[in-house]
Amino acid sequence: MRIRQQPETQGNRAKRKTMRASLLGALLCTGLGSPDAQAGACSDSQYGGTDVDCAIILCLVGGFGPSECKPAYQCFWHRLTRVPPKPPIGFCPMGSMENANFADDDEAVFEQTMKELENFGYPEGAISLRSVHATLYRSTGTCTRGPEGENPYDCTSIFRVNADGSGFQRTDIEGHYRGKKIEYVDGFGVRQVVGDAERKVTIPYNCSRQGRENEVVCSYRTRWISIARRID
Repeated sequence: MRIRQQPETQGNRAKRKTMRASLLGALLCTGLGSPDAQAGACSDSQYGGTDVDCAIILCLVGGFGPSECKPAYQCFWHRLTRVPPKPPIGFCPMGSMENANFADDDEAVFEQTMKELENFGYPEGAISLRSVHATLYRSTGTCTRGPEGENPYDCTSIFRVNADGSGFQRTDIEGHYRGKKIEYVDGFGVRQVVGDAERKVTIPYNCSRQGRENEVVCSYRTRWISIARRID
């Protein structure tokens, strides 16, 4: 399904500012500002335990805006890019899940969390999580087409996975890419692409016309351009 990106209006910008302020307060309450939370692993004591999973939901809907969301973003990626991948959240205690005995890689956790978000009157959280598609660009190289491999082209090996851990795919795509990206719809219905993904492009320069046929001859150089919004 193709996601239509909606322009962000002045009203949406104001709402986003209010949401980010609310997110900051919520994150501080969950303890994501603590040294342990900023240290680095995922869904364990180094990340503040299950608190980080609740923060992921809040941060995702808000577009991973505040800097306090960086640990949640890192945890999100850590889970999605494991082999095999896990759903991007582990266990966020809420509603009827508070006393549930779920492991953070239990397949039922993701769907149960979606139901709880909807029951809590927070459908934006469920919509955002369901819309997530992650791509990890692993290595660049040269692929070939044709039975004899006579048509070489630049290609990149990638991993793809959906938010619930489904659709895991290893494949090659044309072109050279590096880094990673998450595509999803935030709480305002705006399509977001976040990460450090880059694409290699070839740019002509010093072009001139030469010969009787006035053929255009150029020199070429390559550069990497960003194709996602970085989370700083």
